Amino acid sequence: MEPEDLVDAALAGFDAGETVTIPSLADESARKALQAARIAMASSLSRRDVAPRYLVPAASLRAGDVSLAAAGSATP
Repeated sequence: MEPEDLVDAALAGFDAGETVTIPSLADESARKALQAARIAMASSLSRRDVAPRYLVPAASLRAGDVSLAAAGSATP
């Protein structure tokens, strides 16, 4: 794909109202699914608190979490 092709595709996508243009993606339904997922996540992207799945108790890290120690990432 030539740079001119990318520019033309970006402009065509912009004119079509696309917020993300993926010039090589031929499947329009995949692009629409991506956009729907982005919209669905939008309200959760700027929260002030860390998502619960990323909360790791500091005490378990200091004590040498077994799963981390088994992987060689921590010392018991």
